[in-house]
This record gives sequence, C-alpha cells and structure tokens, in this order.
Amino acid sequence: MKFWYDEIWAEEIGGSSFSEIRTVNIPSNRVLVSCALQQVNRQGGDGKAKMSITQYLQNGDPHEGSGQMVHGNGITSVNFALSVNNARAQGTGLIQTV
Repeated sequence: MKFWYDEIWAEEIGGSSFSEIRTVNIPSNRVLVSCALQQVNRQGGDGKAKMSITQYLQNGDPHEGSGQMVHGNGITSVNFALSVNNARAQGTGLIQTV
C-alpha cells in the first residue's frame, strides 16, 4: 500500500466565497480517497470553511459532487476543494492505493 497527502490553505476576508482547488493524478487505479478540514480561523463574524472532494475520474468518466470519501477501481484523478468565506483554513487530502 502507498499513500500521498496534500495540504491545502485558503484565505478570504472580503465576504465572498473563495475555493482553492487541487487536482491529483493517481498512479494506481484502486484507491481510497478522503479529505478533512484541519483548522479554521474566522476572519469575520460569520467565518466558514468546507473541505470536500468535488470531482473524480473513474474509468474515464467524470463524477461530480461534494463528498468526504471516494473509493473504487479505475479512479485516476481527483479534485480536492477547500472553500472559505471570511476565514483562513487548512485542509488535507489523502490518497491510499493498493
């Protein structure tokens, strides 16, 4: 088993939503992908942050959504998104292959 992780930082203090997106190409196609929000520092009264898997490529077909975990065969690419509004945040995407 091998694994990779990617830390993502994003900051927005103007009241508009902002997303930092990372695309990771996966060298093995049998995977478990997960993500987690690590820390949030509010920069305003209504500071928010969300970490999610927004898209992945499986057997050549794109799948979109907003989940925390994806697993299966034939997955070759995944997009992680850290979205913030009036906040500074850090999230981590983790990929495990068999």
